[in-house]
Amino acid sequence: MTKSALVVLTLPLAAFLATAANAQLTADASKITCEDFATYKIADPDKIAVWLNGYYNGKSGNASIDLVHLNENTKNLEQYCIQNPEMLVMQAYEKLLGGPSGGPKSH
Repeated sequence: MTKSALVVLTLPLAAFLATAANAQLTADASKITCEDFATYKIADPDKIAVWLNGYYNGKSGNASIDLVHLNENTKNLEQYCIQNPEMLVMQAYEKLLGGPSGGPKSH
């Protein structure tokens, strides 16, 4: 097989792999378990915690970001999830940091 024929045959494969690598992964946050959260199965726990913080703050109309508490809350949530791997992470967040309508508790 010539080099040019090999290049022509591998271009479609390379294009497919590049497309697959750029595919967007989505997750239903309401189905993420504590095990998924604490063991990085879905994403970095910090990213999920930021999403959760924004979600609950948005529900309560709070547009401020308290970075100190966000970091503390993420560590606390991760520890709680390690101890309760079967719990849904949104339920764990609500239990630790506030109800679904009340948003996160402020410290």
